[in-house]
Amino acid sequence: MANVSKIKKFNLEDKVLKLRDAGFNLDEIVKDIKTENPNEPELQNLSMMALSRFLDSHKREVALEKIQNNEDPIEELRSEFRDKMYELHSDTQDIYKIMKKALKKVVEEEDSVTVIKAAKDTITSIEQARKNWTSLIQFGINEFKPIEKAKEINIIEIHNMLINVSRDLCPDCRRKVVGYVVSKEEEE
Repeated sequence: MANVSKIKKFNLEDKVLKLRDAGFNLDEIVKDIKTENPNEPELQNLSMMALSRFLDSHKREVALEKIQNNEDPIEELRSEFRDKMYELHSDTQDIYKIMKKALKKVVEEEDSVTVIKAAKDTITSIEQARKNWTSLIQFGINEFKPIEKAKEINIIEIHNMLINVSRDLCPDCRRKVVGYVVSKEEEE
């Protein structure tokens, strides 16, 4: 028998998802659950890893549900990701323009200490923009993983369904269906 998540066992799914949506990190959510359930030994042993597994599982379930409803969760995520990239690009351009004007003004004043400080601030801003881009890309990669896993699960379920249905067919038809499923699995 499969292990049941402590989150599901104690009906904490909605609470965990609300806290996560509110911006709480894993450690804060675990502490909150432990604080609210001091007399429940199983919840006192709740780990961030268990919480992380629950959240990953939930993302896969949501993606699988969308796939089964003929929605495209990848396109939805791409759209959101694209919007965030454009927003970050715009913010970076704004910072660049401001820093460029400020640096020109400082150079005109010919105060070397101010120039050095302005150059340092410019470099810091550029480094922060690079970190933001990297973080956004990493976020996108992490968000695509559950969707890909859900697609794999959906394909496996369809293949299993086809094989189960083929059991009611004549032997020749059964071989054709099973052959089709096997060939598709080999392609993937």
